[in-house]
Amino acid sequence: GYGGSGRLAVQEADFHDRAAGETFAVLDALDLERPIVWGHSDGAVIALKMGLARPDRLAALIVEAAHFYRSKPKSREFFETMLNDPDGLGERVAGILAAEHGDSWRDLIRINGAAWLRIADERGRPDDDLYGGRLARLRVPTLIVHGAKDPRTEPGELDAIRDTIPQARLALIAEGGHSPHNERLAAAA
Repeated sequence: GYGGSGRLAVQEADFHDRAAGETFAVLDALDLERPIVWGHSDGAVIALKMGLARPDRLAALIVEAAHFYRSKPKSREFFETMLNDPDGLGERVAGILAAEHGDSWRDLIRINGAAWLRIADERGRPDDDLYGGRLARLRVPTLIVHGAKDPRTEPGELDAIRDTIPQARLALIAEGGHSPHNERLAAAA
């Protein structure tokens, strides 16, 4: 449902798993044997799930602004704004989203906010993290790129990722927020 792809009416709570399978299908269609996969935010979750599902298919992972926890209390208001008032994200954000996703950006943001709220409401399950307690099994070489000022990162969340996959390298971008790759103060780093 992003970019120039077809639009979704709803994004299910298991969309990360679905997207991992779809991404493997794209890799197969492009005949890419063992690519390095870079994922940002939801894409980072998808990349990590790909690494867990089929490590033999991937040379390495770069995960930027990765999420670990299902429940993200600091972000709940943000997700509710996504769902109920996308324009409430601000003029600058709205402009970026409109440029990247076209006129239907509000629908895209609404369904993503709703999906994250459903993911958070599934809290209390034995697999309280997004990976069903399996992330420690990750064997694909991984670089974690993370902005030190990422507002979507819960207290202790980055430490939980690092503790779970200690073999991963961390590139902590001091002035980075949620998208260090395209932020004025962080992109060069």
